[in-house]
Amino acid sequence: MKRALVSVGFAAVLCLLAGSRAAAGSVVLFDEGHGQQFLAGRSGELDLSALAAIFRQSGLEVRTNSGRLDAAALRGIGALVISGPFSPIAPDEAEAVRVFVGNGGRLVLMLHIGQPLQVLLERLGIQYSRGPVHEAEGIIGGRDLNFTVTRFRRHAITDGLKDLGVFGCWALKNFNPEASEIALTSAGAWLDSDGNGRLSPGEPVGSHGLVVAGTLSHGAYIVFGDDAIFQNRFLETHNRDLGRRLAHWLAAAPEAAPRPASPKQPGGIRL
Repeated sequence: MKRALVSVGFAAVLCLLAGSRAAAGSVVLFDEGHGQQFLAGRSGELDLSALAAIFRQSGLEVRTNSGRLDAAALRGIGALVISGPFSPIAPDEAEAVRVFVGNGGRLVLMLHIGQPLQVLLERLGIQYSRGPVHEAEGIIGGRDLNFTVTRFRRHAITDGLKDLGVFGCWALKNFNPEASEIALTSAGAWLDSDGNGRLSPGEPVGSHGLVVAGTLSHGAYIVFGDDAIFQNRFLETHNRDLGRRLAHWLAAAPEAAPRPASPKQPGGIRL
């Protein structure tokens, strides 16, 4: 009888633990504590409410955090979204995020400007360009800063994806062997390094990475060189399919592993 009671009790504990893990895996936290101007809970044309709605439709619970990113803020969630920060992610916050990902979490970064994310990007082995990308193909609305991307490498969010639109994107260069640039420009794209709006002698011309995806120990991350991709105005007209794919990728996150994250990746500087 005692054995039976112990077995039942043990089974109940396992069910509770499994439920706790499942709940954690279904929660997506939007960081709103670093000067973000475009928010998941607002419905302006540059806000992220449509993306949050897609996440909820995919079975994800959406939360927001207006404080620092530390172990307490990241406890009990499966994924973290940091979109368009204007205030820097501090080194100790970047380390907390790195540990979160290494222990099985999923991370999505979207750049408005690169400097606030620089410390975290260095931990991931990623550099961002000094100037935005100008394209020679697929231009949207007559501005070569806005263009359609059709060149992809294999990943859960790009397999079968027809295209995505960017609207002022930084180039990303990956130095991490556990990551890859999964969306790229044409060979005729160039970087406006001096900010004068035209191609100057010596400015880089060629294929440039716009989205980087990688793994870190038990977790995974995706970095987008543009935060406008998922803003309401552009999500509805160009990137809804990408938004759904991102939601499915987040929902498929494995349960977190209670082991320490891998060592820090080497840092980098801007291109």
